[in-house]
Order: sequence, then C-alpha cells, then structure tokens
Amino acid sequence: MKTSEAQQEGAVEFLKWFTENDHIMNFAVDSSYLPSTILGNQPEAIKAAYKKDLNTYKGKFLLDSLVVSAESFAKAHAYSTLPFNGSKEIRAYAETEFENVCKNDRSAVVEAIKTGKTRAEAVAPYITDEYFDAWFTEVCNQIKILSATK
Repeated sequence: MKTSEAQQEGAVEFLKWFTENDHIMNFAVDSSYLPSTILGNQPEAIKAAYKKDLNTYKGKFLLDSLVVSAESFAKAHAYSTLPFNGSKEIRAYAETEFENVCKNDRSAVVEAIKTGKTRAEAVAPYITDEYFDAWFTEVCNQIKILSATK
C-alpha cells in the first residue's frame, strides 16, 4: 500500500465516523444511497431518518424507493467480487464495453428502421446466439489480455 501511516489512520477514523448511525443515515437520505450498515438498512430506520417533504411526489417517491430497496436488499443474497490485481481496469473495460455495444447496436437498429426495415428485421442480427457468443468471446479475450498485463 502506498500510503503513510497517518493517511491510513485518517482513513480508519473517517470510516469510523462516517459509519456511525446518525452520519450514515443523514448521508443516505440526502444522497438517495442505501445505508452501508445493517442497522441503517432497515425500513424503519430509513423512515425515521427521512426528513424531506412527504407531501410532494418527489419526497414520497424517494422515501418509497429507499424503503423498497432496503426491503429487497434484505431478502436478496448479496455478493461482491474480491478485488484482484487489475480488477479496476477490467471493471472499467467491461463497463465501457457493455455501454458501447448497447449504443452501437441500438444506432444500427435505428438506422435499419429508417431505411424501411421492420423492427424485427432490424434487431434480428443482434439477438442470435452466434452474435452473443462472438461478442462474449471477444470480451473474454480482452479481459485475459488485461489480466496478463497486471
């Protein structure tokens, strides 16, 4: 790790402060992020901490969204991937690749429709197993290359 002992100690103190229930709940309801603690991620805790106007559509919708998300999260089996050497670059590549393929394929479909093809005809090349397999193989190959350089 390329940090000083003082930086590490500062980071630890910040995390201790930030994950105190009051701080995490204020941050959660102000930012619309779910709380990062088990205690804070309870619907009752979210409702108690929520201070926005419930008479507006936005205020009610935001509270409902946080509560539904917390309830869903409580019922789900969460997981996270462990960091590994090069994981940041690989995640960035995957995110960009997913976004680009969606954007490019959509543009091609829109263009095909403009030229008179039906929607079914326009999307046909992009919804085959062969198309997916070729794309997936390319993504895997790029990830292998990124992994090998780290």
